[in-house]
Amino acid sequence: MSLHATLEQPDADARYQAGEALHRQGELAGALTEYDAALALEPTHGAALHLSAMALYQLGDPKTALARIEVAVQRSEGRADLWSGLGIILAALGRPTEAALAYQQGLALAPGDGVLWFNLGLVQRDLGRLDEAIAAFQTAAPLLGTAIARHELAVTLQLAGRPGEAAENYRLALALDPACAKAMNNLAVIAQDAGDHDQAAALCRRAIDLEPAFADAHNNLGVSLSRLDDPDGAIAAYRACLAVDPFNAKALVNLNALLFDQDRGGEAVAHSRAEAASRPGDPRSWLELGRALERADDLPAALDALERAASLDEQSWQAPHRLGEVLQQMGDPAAALVQHRRACALASDQADAWRQLAMAAIKAGDGETALSGLACLLRLDPFDPQAWACQALALRLTGQIEAADAMTNRDGLVAVIQLSPPPGYASLGAFHQALSADLAAVRLRVWSPRGQSVVGGFQTQNDLFAEQAASIQALRVLIDEAVAEFLENPGPAVRAFIPAPPRTRRYSSWSVTVRAGGHHAPHIHPEGCLSGVYYVETPGSEGSDDVGGLEFGRPGVAVSLVSAPPTRLVQPQAGALVLFPSYLWHGTRTFEAAGERTTVAFDLLR
Repeated sequence: MSLHATLEQPDADARYQAGEALHRQGELAGALTEYDAALALEPTHGAALHLSAMALYQLGDPKTALARIEVAVQRSEGRADLWSGLGIILAALGRPTEAALAYQQGLALAPGDGVLWFNLGLVQRDLGRLDEAIAAFQTAAPLLGTAIARHELAVTLQLAGRPGEAAENYRLALALDPACAKAMNNLAVIAQDAGDHDQAAALCRRAIDLEPAFADAHNNLGVSLSRLDDPDGAIAAYRACLAVDPFNAKALVNLNALLFDQDRGGEAVAHSRAEAASRPGDPRSWLELGRALERADDLPAALDALERAASLDEQSWQAPHRLGEVLQQMGDPAAALVQHRRACALASDQADAWRQLAMAAIKAGDGETALSGLACLLRLDPFDPQAWACQALALRLTGQIEAADAMTNRDGLVAVIQLSPPPGYASLGAFHQALSADLAAVRLRVWSPRGQSVVGGFQTQNDLFAEQAASIQALRVLIDEAVAEFLENPGPAVRAFIPAPPRTRRYSSWSVTVRAGGHHAPHIHPEGCLSGVYYVETPGSEGSDDVGGLEFGRPGVAVSLVSAPPTRLVQPQAGALVLFPSYLWHGTRTFEAAGERTTVAFDLLR
């Protein structure tokens, strides 16, 4: 080869540099071509391996990107940026545990790298490690000094049930970027949870002003306006959300529920019919029409709409899933089971498909099919409360009485703890007097709310423990301390369902006040692991039948059992805290005493 030819041939570094320049300009395909040329000349060119991997990732090919970045890391293990790239690609491939390890390797080399801390926070949050995610974001936020770092820290604090700290960090994000509509919307959600719907509505409107096509902000505005007794404004907000996102699931549910609650169900059906007519080839429009017709109790028409949805998309599990529910209501359990089996075959990774198959089988008296479906569900989620509740029924249906009783009738499943008054209150009576007044002042109290177990009583609709009244916060502390102590040694019966306490204790909480004739229908708590009720006001004679005792064991589904499950009755007593696994069926006897019985109930979230 002549010297002249050698001088004219670009070397690997030159091709890499050309690729890097194109990469900076956003010309990903051209950059990749140059990187590939550099690697053809020098297959172990570390920088070309690194940036070609990142270009492939950005072009949507993380699998090929992974192979290249792994070679680059093997050649230069001491470079934090390579570990960072490896983590990004592993996270894109749905391998968050390995991504976290890669970021941690990078941080061992560069502990002051804010981007590495930020990305570590993202994957730790995806893994449900909220405490570790918070620590990572708390380190990243001051290092980066960006609104997005503060925002993601706030999101994680909110998920961890720390709304005050979350709100503070959303405000810091807005100080850095006043146009951050997401932070504004999330502040609105915190205000909603605290029952301050005036503030929430104002924040939603500001988010919409910043980003008019922000569907979630329109939906959240509708939620707050509904709570502020402005149904027309709420309906307009939900429709604005659907104008931006026609199949926004939350807005569809909220709009239809509100229209039906306002005796305007015909509008919900008419809207869904219009959508189906305007999009006759879109299976989602027929699915939503089917749901609206089901809510309107027009089951034959719902069946027709859902069959149309199923025919338009034979690979979707949702249409057969709803068809099974409609057929069940129409009194055809055999046909319902066929549709639920079809849904499960199409979506074996969807827990809800298996839940409904199991429930349909139980209602049909087919315990074996129920147990088979529950085995699949429990592989997806070993501690799903609905799965455990249904499994006990299915075992009883198949004659496995001892196994069923081991799940629902063991000593130690239900604990009754008498609490002492919190500091600052002279007696339990003084505490309850203040607590009753604060509970009565909670703005959002709904009579016999649709979809809830209470009949003949008021139930609060916001997160009760977010209320700032002194007595409510004092009770929250008492309950949290009692739950923490109980979970230190809950006994084998509870430990089977809660093998380890949640890493972060987060609660869903509410209050119920029932009058004479009121009761709770049997139910479970599908979002919790441990549930509880605290008795505030318990009028009536202690031990009598008129005080509405708490009954465990009676199932909340119509099922024919040869051997009915045993029940246990806990009589209400002021100051008593009752704790139990969330999968246990429970309801109350009818309250017949004079006055009102007031309780505070909660779930320790999974």
